[in-house]
Amino acid sequence: MQDFGWGFRVPREAFGGAAPRGSRFENYYKCHSPGFIQRPELEQGGKIILPPSALDSLTRLHIEYPMLFEISNPNLGRRTHCGVLEFIAQEGFCHIPYWMMQHLLIEEGQMVLIKSTALPLGKYVKLQPHTTAFIDISNPRAVLENALRKFATLTKDEVIMINYNNKNYYLTVLETKPADAISIIETDLVLDFAPPLDYKEPPRTTTPAQPIPSKSVDETTSQTPSPGGSSVGKPGSFKAFPGSGMRLKDSTPPSHSATAFSVTPPAGGLTFGRSQPPSRAKKEESDSESEEEEEEDNKKKFVAFSGAGYSLKK
Repeated sequence: MQDFGWGFRVPREAFGGAAPRGSRFENYYKCHSPGFIQRPELEQGGKIILPPSALDSLTRLHIEYPMLFEISNPNLGRRTHCGVLEFIAQEGFCHIPYWMMQHLLIEEGQMVLIKSTALPLGKYVKLQPHTTAFIDISNPRAVLENALRKFATLTKDEVIMINYNNKNYYLTVLETKPADAISIIETDLVLDFAPPLDYKEPPRTTTPAQPIPSKSVDETTSQTPSPGGSSVGKPGSFKAFPGSGMRLKDSTPPSHSATAFSVTPPAGGLTFGRSQPPSRAKKEESDSESEEEEEEDNKKKFVAFSGAGYSLKK
């Protein structure tokens, strides 16, 4: 400021001088969408168009590149951040994407406040698509990375719009690091996704478990055999191996006569389970005894090495 001693000061830039470093650009403009200047392609991205006078002021203020701005609705206090694409707008007007106007809740021709600002380089951002149609794209991450090249900044809680295959997709910025507003120009940005707003988890189909029939204690104990071979339980329960053994040399028949049947089989028929006739059993017994006696006699008659020995010197 230049003081002429008249009680007031005049800005130095009014006389063509440069403004001091660190000054901030700030101005009000009437807002219109890019359709007013037949530039619908500007809807895809996060950059605005300012008049040539804004470039002149920014140059005198020595604003560092990239030029970043804070744009706000002074009536509602809503704000976001953006970059600048060109300085070709009519004086007193600016053109911003329509999705940005929707976020700021402003209409065509309404006044907006634009300020120059500096933002840190972003390191992390988390986005939430509004519909599952976005994640149905073959490679949504690659599509988003390509679309974010047309953006200069990202602000927490704002809703951005990208276009892919002539279809618009809206995403909410849930989180940004290291600040609530970041610059994404020439930086390594970690991109993360949250489930879409209309996403619903598929219902889980569970097969009901088949109930296992339970047995009472009485049934279990009645079917458990005791160490002695008889089952413990009610009278008349199952008994394993109740019969008796029998050898060929036994001279007396088994005590349990229930296992031997003395019924004479009918002519031309077969009867199972009968014991052998007594005459046949006695015959087999006598044959086995005679065989044993013959073996003992043979052993007595046979003498090992019973022959005479001879010597060559005799």
